Amino acid sequence: MTDEVRIRARPMAAATVLALVGLGLVGMGGVAWADPPPGQVGQQGPTPPKLGDPVKYQSEVQWIVIAVTSPPASGTFTITNPETGQTTAPIPFDVNATSLRTALGAIVPGGAASLFVAGGPISLDYDADGVLIGEWYFRVQWVGAQKGLDKPLLQVASQPTGATVSVEPYRDGATYGDRLQPHGGYSAVTDFCLQCHKVHDAEEYALLAQASVTATCRTCHSLFGQAPTGARDPGFPTAEAPTSMRSAYEIANPAGAHAIGATNIPMGSPAAGPITQLGWAYGGWNPTSWVANRQAAGAGTATDLSGGLYCGSCHTPHGDFGRLINSPNGGADTTADGDPDVDAWANDTAIYLGTVIRYLWYDTAEKVWKACTAQNGGGTCTYLLATDTEGEDAYLYGYKLLSAHPNHSWEKPVRSWGVDYRNRDQVRWCGRCHDMAVPSEFGGTYHNHPTSCTACHGNPRDATSNDFPHTSTFDRLLGDYPDLLCINCHSAGSLP
Repeated sequence: MTDEVRIRARPMAAATVLALVGLGLVGMGGVAWADPPPGQVGQQGPTPPKLGDPVKYQSEVQWIVIAVTSPPASGTFTITNPETGQTTAPIPFDVNATSLRTALGAIVPGGAASLFVAGGPISLDYDADGVLIGEWYFRVQWVGAQKGLDKPLLQVASQPTGATVSVEPYRDGATYGDRLQPHGGYSAVTDFCLQCHKVHDAEEYALLAQASVTATCRTCHSLFGQAPTGARDPGFPTAEAPTSMRSAYEIANPAGAHAIGATNIPMGSPAAGPITQLGWAYGGWNPTSWVANRQAAGAGTATDLSGGLYCGSCHTPHGDFGRLINSPNGGADTTADGDPDVDAWANDTAIYLGTVIRYLWYDTAEKVWKACTAQNGGGTCTYLLATDTEGEDAYLYGYKLLSAHPNHSWEKPVRSWGVDYRNRDQVRWCGRCHDMAVPSEFGGTYHNHPTSCTACHGNPRDATSNDFPHTSTFDRLLGDYPDLLCINCHSAGSLP
C-alpha cells in the first residue's frame, strides 16, 4: 500500500531460495483512520493492513533499498530530507532498523517518534563467511501527528562503498480511494480468485498458484524480511489487488516467535492436538466431517515440502466468504465465564470496548460498523476501532482476518476478539492451542492471571521490534520482562 518508505538491498544471486525454517506469519495492526474504513460489510479486505494501509498519500510510506554490488561492501551513506533541508549523520551500510530510525529522526519533524521503521538484512543476505551479499529493505512510515501528510521523497546524499542505496515510494501502492484487497468483496468487476489459485496446473494443496500457503501469501505480503515476490496478474480485464505493505516475520533470529513450520504448541496439552490444516474435498466441503479426520497440516501449508504452523492456522484469506472473527458467519455464544462471544453481528448487540458497554450499529450511509452509546444508532457513535498491541487502532469488524476457529477447531465455539470485558475473549481464542494457559474461569483447569493475553504479551515496550505475534526481540513474546512487566500495573501502594 502507500505511505511507506522501504530500503531494500538486492541479492547477488539470480535466484534465492526462501528458507521457511522457524518462521511464522501474518501481520496484525492498523494505524488510526482519519476517515472511515472503506467498503461495506463484506468490504474488499475487511481488515486494514498493518500500519494504516490504505494511506492518504503514496509518499507517506517509502522504501530505503540497499543493494550490495561489489562484496564486501563497507562505509556509510547519508539521507537528506527535502522537507527540512537536513542531512543525517553518516549511517553504516549494514545499519539495523532501530539505529536507522534514530538517524532519520534527526531530520524529520516530530523526531524518531514520528516514524515507524522495519526491515534490514536477514540470514539469507549473508554468504557462508558472514559477508553481506544480498539485498534488504527498510520500511519507513510516518505515524502519529505526521500521518496523512504528503511527504517529499527522501533523497540519498552519499553512497557506501560496494553497495547502492535508493529511496522509493511504496511500489504498487494505492491511496485511500482505490485500495483493493483480495480478501473478500468478490464481484463481477474483481479478479481476485486467480491471484491465489489456479484451475489448471495448480499446486497440490487447495489449487494454489504457488507451492504453499506461505509462498502464496508472500506474493503480496513482505515476509521474512524480504520483498513480496509480486502479485499475480491472471490476465483478465477486471481489477486485481496490488501488493500490500502488510508484513510479518521481519526479525532475524527472534527471541520469541510463532514459527512457521512449528508443530509443538508451547503451553499446549496433548488434547490441543497437532497443528492442523483445512480439509478440502471436491464437490463440497463439510467442517463436521473434516473435524473427525483431525488432519495434521502437511505439505503445501507451511512450505511445499512440509506442514506445521502456517498462515491459515490463524487467518482466513477469504474475508466474509470464510469464517473469521467478528463476521456475520457464525453465532453468538455464551462461554464458561458467562460473557458472549459475538460472531454474528447484528444491530444493537451489546459488546465491550475495554470495560465500557457499547451497541453495534451498521451505518448504511457510510457502509461501516460503528459503536454507539445507545441502541438503535442513538447517542454518540464512533467507528469501531480498538487499540491493538502495537498501539495502533484497528477495525474490529473482521479483525485482521483472524479465523473464528483458530487451528480449524470447528468442534469448539466460535471466538471473538476485543468485544469482551477487558478483551478477555483473546484468552479463549489463543487458548484453543495454548490451552494450558487458559484459567479456570474460561473453562481451563489452571489458576492463572485473569487478564487478556495482550495485557502481558505484545510488542516490546522498548520498541526494538514491532512484529507481534509473529516474532519479537523479547522472549515468550512478552511486552516487558518481570519485574517491570508486573509493576506496569501493580504500582507502589497497590500491593498488600
